[in-house]
Amino acid sequence: MHVTHELLVRATPVCIPFRSPWGSISVAKAEVSEKMKYFIWKTDFKKRFDWDGSFFDVEGEMLRITLNMLHDVGYLSFPDYWKPEDEDNGQPPAWFALKADADRHRAGAALSVHFFITPAMARAGSGQNSSSGRALPASAALLPGARRRCAVRKSFGGQNMKIAFFDVKPYDKPGFDARIAGTGLEIKYFETKLSEDTVRLARGFDGVCVFVNDTVNATVVSALHEMGVRVLALRCAGFNNVDIRACAGKLRVFRVPAYSPYAVAEHAMALLLTVNRHTNKAYIRTRDFNFSLAGLTGFDLHGKTAGVVGTGKIGRIFADICKGFGMHILAYDKYPAPDSGLTYAELPELLQQADVLSLHCPLTDETRHMIDADAIASMKPGAVLINTSRGALVDTEALIEGLRSRKVGAACLDVYEEEADLFYEDRSESIIEDDTLVRLISMPNVIVTSHQAFLTKEALNNIAAATVENLLKFERGEPSPETEVCYRGAQ
Repeated sequence: MHVTHELLVRATPVCIPFRSPWGSISVAKAEVSEKMKYFIWKTDFKKRFDWDGSFFDVEGEMLRITLNMLHDVGYLSFPDYWKPEDEDNGQPPAWFALKADADRHRAGAALSVHFFITPAMARAGSGQNSSSGRALPASAALLPGARRRCAVRKSFGGQNMKIAFFDVKPYDKPGFDARIAGTGLEIKYFETKLSEDTVRLARGFDGVCVFVNDTVNATVVSALHEMGVRVLALRCAGFNNVDIRACAGKLRVFRVPAYSPYAVAEHAMALLLTVNRHTNKAYIRTRDFNFSLAGLTGFDLHGKTAGVVGTGKIGRIFADICKGFGMHILAYDKYPAPDSGLTYAELPELLQQADVLSLHCPLTDETRHMIDADAIASMKPGAVLINTSRGALVDTEALIEGLRSRKVGAACLDVYEEEADLFYEDRSESIIEDDTLVRLISMPNVIVTSHQAFLTKEALNNIAAATVENLLKFERGEPSPETEVCYRGAQ
């Protein structure tokens, strides 16, 4: 598949090949007029990110990162007529054109993009620094992949980069302490979550590191930017708690795409086994020397149909686990994985056939409340719902009504829509004012765990390693296309 966006048509290309972290790219330079030159960018992206739900826009992400890389080495700037505020997320028009085609042609597209450079930037090709007029080294003049002229480390005045970690628990610290030794990173841990009320704690830091229930809205982003914070590192894969649109031009945002998909998938199955065979109740009974079996009847998983919504790594691993129990698998994903070996169906069909429905997709505007009253009405009577992804994938009030009516046979929830002020804290001595959560927990056919599916030794080690590596790459000025987040526009 070859996609071309022509912004200007007159050209006699002279190819300048260079290497990038994700493959070979050729840049063709052509003079169009005395006032403006432009580049033709042609690349064939071989590597494809594998993210839960497969909603990740690989081509658009790489283009955005590499445009920034070219800009940082003084090789590119955007046209004078274009201003960041003209677009919702601060991306050049060519980025949107590429993204639209990437969405339509996601499988192995060869993408060619024409975009402008200003006259000042055109001089970079002849060895002139666009901002100062000084001669550039030959390596910087014609090699867009060269190291940035001003390494990020210099911006810290030769001092160690300081990072404020928010929402830190005792089990988080050992992994990070072991990995920062000798790196030059200085970490300060805060148990409190990042929010509008606590953002002041980030003053004096170069970066902040947050988890799933920290609040990084536009107000927090602006405050961080004003304090001089330049990087936001997520200790998780999802970033629905971050206003990525507000971060554009202010904060670089990195995440941990995969830390242990086995941990989450295994926890999902553990919840299913527990709610089905009532082992939680049996454990409590036998501790009281109550050996009655009344009310502990379950059903065989063998021969049942598991509906897997989202076939990224976690979803596919959960499907493999279900196959081990002899279950049939029916999958749904907006972007099916071609090499998964799974049988795909549209969501309405899956809802009608699944005895077990497990959600493994990110939270977006499109997926919010994807399991609502209408979806529940379409479900197979008595089906078990599992959610180990994000709480807002499910309309909680609709779920409660479905449980009451027995349309939903049971629910296994590791996440909850309003969990931010509750989960990860000991509330045993408090009066819980969230009546919805109280109703859920009181139901005998519901199991709620406090967003712990990720919590294994392996996952904690992987999270620490990936987060520290993201911060070090930022400090060194190295691109990180697999972990850097940018706003991808409406899907």
